[in-house]
Amino acid sequence: MSATSAPITPEAFLVAIKELELEQLHAEAARLQNSLYHLARSNIALQEFQNDPELKEAIADNEITIQRQKQRVQIIVEEIQRRGFPTDHVVWGNAVDGPNGEGGSADTQVGGGQQGEEGDPMAIARPEPPARAREGEVHTDDHGDGGVYL
Repeated sequence: MSATSAPITPEAFLVAIKELELEQLHAEAARLQNSLYHLARSNIALQEFQNDPELKEAIADNEITIQRQKQRVQIIVEEIQRRGFPTDHVVWGNAVDGPNGEGGSADTQVGGGQQGEEGDPMAIARPEPPARAREGEVHTDDHGDGGVYL
């Protein structure tokens, strides 16, 4: 992000996602969860160098981004619920382990009102690929629009 641009506000994000189809909402939630996973892993790696002022600033910036992205995932979950769809399957994954193993690796489910660590409704999780993708199968859609699904 450049120094001259500001992130979209939660209100503007909500307006933007109202136009998305359900599949797109799920994809955006998964993209955000993947980003959250990598930001958390980066911060864990950077903890070793927190005496460096630049790296300390990077950790703080990542924490701000993590909070913003968690909020966006929650907004997506609420939009899916508003549309009358269940959210207990929105994002599945494994929690990020801390530097000493804290945080565990228990499966974490986002949505459906489950709470993460310390009551955080948006535990940082790594999305797992669908079983078919893990098996290396390639699937095409049956709708004739030429999409390929891994």
